[in-house]
Amino acid sequence: MDILETILWDLKLDNKLSDDVRNFLECHIEAIEGILFLESISYFTSGLETVRQNLLWANLSGAMVEEITSRVSVLWVLLNWERLSFNTGDVEIIEVDIQHYHDIYNICLDQPLSTLFLIWKSIWVLGDVEVAEEENELKLLETSYEECKEALDNWKKKDVSLEIIENRACNIVDELYDDINLRLDRQVLSNWWKRSCRIRKKVYSPNDIEYWYTLKRKHKKEKNESWVTKKRRKSDEKESPILKPDIFYDMLEWSGLRKTRTKRKHRRSFSISYFDKSLRRHVNAQLDIDKYDHEEIPEFVEIECHDDEAIKNIIEKLGFEDKEVFTKGSRGIYRKYEVYDDYDREYEVDDNTWEVRWKDGNIWNTHQNSILKI
Repeated sequence: MDILETILWDLKLDNKLSDDVRNFLECHIEAIEGILFLESISYFTSGLETVRQNLLWANLSGAMVEEITSRVSVLWVLLNWERLSFNTGDVEIIEVDIQHYHDIYNICLDQPLSTLFLIWKSIWVLGDVEVAEEENELKLLETSYEECKEALDNWKKKDVSLEIIENRACNIVDELYDDINLRLDRQVLSNWWKRSCRIRKKVYSPNDIEYWYTLKRKHKKEKNESWVTKKRRKSDEKESPILKPDIFYDMLEWSGLRKTRTKRKHRRSFSISYFDKSLRRHVNAQLDIDKYDHEEIPEFVEIECHDDEAIKNIIEKLGFEDKEVFTKGSRGIYRKYEVYDDYDREYEVDDNTWEVRWKDGNIWNTHQNSILKI
C-alpha cells in the first residue's frame, strides 16, 4: 500500500494546495508511517494529534486537516485488521463529512465510538445517518393493540384533523453492546445520564430484515419539572442502517465491544398527526405497542413525541388517563413484573464492590478504564 497516494487519492485540491500538501506529507511520511503501525490506540491518538498540529502550522484549512487526519485514522484501522488477519476484502473508502463525527460525538460524548462510526461510514458498512433527534417517550402499561386501535378510531370520529397510519408489524431483537467494564451503562457523565450502543434487528418476514445501529444518551431528570417532563423519558439518539451486518458484527468484536443484553419483542405501531387546538400547532407522534417474549409481561404502548406538552393531551384524547405511566426501560419492565432473573444478560454486577462478573468467567470493575481498541 502506497500510504502517501492513498491519503491523497481523489482529495479535492487545486494545484498549488495539492503541491503544498504533498510536500508536507513527503517530509513527514516516516512519522505518519510510524503512527500507522502502532497497535495502541492511546499512542496512535497522541501521534495523530501531533500530525494534526503540524498540518495546521502548515497553514492548511481546518476542513482539509480534518479530512487528512480522518483518512489516516481509517488507514490505521485497515492496517490493524490486516495484522489481525481480518479480511477487509476490496474495501472502497468514501468521503465522509467530518461533521458526522462531531454529530455522533455530541450524542455519545465518546471519542472511540465516534471514530468507529466514522470508519464504518467510510467503508460502506453504515448507510445514511438519520437526523439526530431528542426523543421523548413514556409507556402506558397493560394497554393492548386492540385498545389502542379502538381509542384511535373513537378519536378520529371527533377530530377530522387526526391522521392515522398503521405501520408494518415486525419482530424486534435488540442487542446492547458495551465495554467489558460497562463504561457506557455504568459510568455516569457529570451532566448526563447513561449511554447505550444498540443493534436492532427488525424482522418483517424471513426475506425482509433490517439492521439498525443506534447511539443514545439519556437525560437526567431535572428538579421542579412539570407533570409532562417528570413522566416522560428523554434522550438524544442517532441511528443508521447497517448495510453489511456480517462485517459490522466482526468489527464490533474486534473493537473490544461485547454484547451485554438482548431483548425480544413483537411490535405493532401507529404514526399519528393532528392539530392540537389547545397548543395551536400540529403534532406528530408514534404509538408503539410492544409484547415482550415473556408471558408474564403484558402488552403495553409506548408514546413517542418530540412535543413535551402534547404527550399529556394525547393520553387524554385516547382516554388512557387511568393507565399506569411507566418511564423506565426494559430492565425496569422485567423488575416491575418480578421476572428480572429471566432477563437475557451476559453479566452480573455486584453493587457493593462494583465488580462485573461475565458469563465467560471474566471479572472486571465499573470503575476501570476503557479497553476499546478504537
